[in-house]
Amino acid sequence: MSDAPRPGYEIGEETETDAGWAYAITLYSPDGTAATHTLTLSWADHERIAGGTFPPSDTVSAVCGLLAERPAVANTLRERVDTATLRRRIPDFEASVRQRLGGAV
Repeated sequence: MSDAPRPGYEIGEETETDAGWAYAITLYSPDGTAATHTLTLSWADHERIAGGTFPPSDTVSAVCGLLAERPAVANTLRERVDTATLRRRIPDFEASVRQRLGGAV
């Protein structure tokens, strides 16, 4: 068994929805506790954030990476969270996600 630190997040199953996608995600706090959520990404938000340049799974990975670095936000999430809600709650959300996507958007 390894003592290596756990990554800040894991992305599980992707499900297509009528409006986009839903992902099972797990976010890990700095103390190692885990919280599971369903993160939804609408087609409109995917286009707005990634411009269709990256697959939805890459966009979700970038969102999760941002949340992993901001435990004060991550610790307040409900079981089901939508990227539109995060966009409204985190002032630099879109710019930060785009930067994680390589700034190519």
